[in-house]
Amino acid sequence: GRKYHLTPFTIISVAANLQRAQGVTCLWKGIGSSLWLNAIEISSESIVSEVSSGKLPKDVGSNASIKRLSSHLVLKLISSVLVSPFFSAHLVESVQSEITSETPGIFSCLTDGVFRLFGVGRVQSPLLVPFRRLILPTVLYSLLRYVLSASLQQLVLYLMRLHSRRQHEKRLARLQPRSPVFQTEEPLINPAITPDRNSPSSLLTEHYPELVSGFVADMISDIMLYPMETVLHRLHIQGTRTIIDNTDTGRGFMPVSSRHEGFFDCWSTTVTHEGYMGLYRGFGALTMQYSLRYAVLRLTKLILQVASGC
Repeated sequence: GRKYHLTPFTIISVAANLQRAQGVTCLWKGIGSSLWLNAIEISSESIVSEVSSGKLPKDVGSNASIKRLSSHLVLKLISSVLVSPFFSAHLVESVQSEITSETPGIFSCLTDGVFRLFGVGRVQSPLLVPFRRLILPTVLYSLLRYVLSASLQQLVLYLMRLHSRRQHEKRLARLQPRSPVFQTEEPLINPAITPDRNSPSSLLTEHYPELVSGFVADMISDIMLYPMETVLHRLHIQGTRTIIDNTDTGRGFMPVSSRHEGFFDCWSTTVTHEGYMGLYRGFGALTMQYSLRYAVLRLTKLILQVASGC
């Protein structure tokens, strides 16, 4: 097949080819392992927090101390190490052609993750990158994305609330009488008309900004770290006997063949042979993903507005 610089329109064409040739289920490859990955991450954080008797907290507030933040990052680091081998198994399952492989079982992600960690199980290619070389960059990527996303979310949320407060003050200034007799330091609030915190309008004004800030933070983080993610995906799949679909027709298949020694070798080789844009291959898929997320976000806002009668 030919090489693609994936755009949203190309992705739709590829998906249509695969759906016609193999059925709609092929578009959901890896969904089971993705759920397992989320479950392992959540359970590992809970277990580590319980074992540490709460010294490594699962959650921290915006005003948490440096010590508490550091302890929380240690928990995230341990969790990332535990999740890493299953992340490898998930990647392989999500790209492996169904034409050449059996349908993964319910626990395939768990068993393949253990095999990947200890280098046992299925016969692997000599090109397989030892997992000990992948742990550090994988954990580093996970921590970077978490810290960057969490920091950006707090920043965006602060800016949104600051803008909302200033807009509210401007509206109050326009409504107040111009005579200085009626000027007061603070606007009077009638408790009888104060909105209920559980009302749809309150949910819209208080919680919708959190959804928006989370969306913006995740999008910026994924864009900034996309080259690192590309390299990690190539390294995790290399040498795992992965056979991918031929996206030209959806009927054929081809092996994944690469020969990288580690993270920096993969990075430099990609830049040398494909240019810096090679680090952004598949970026169109990320664009579509966030376009759909944005559509859901707007729909959520519309539902809250209709429910509150805005």
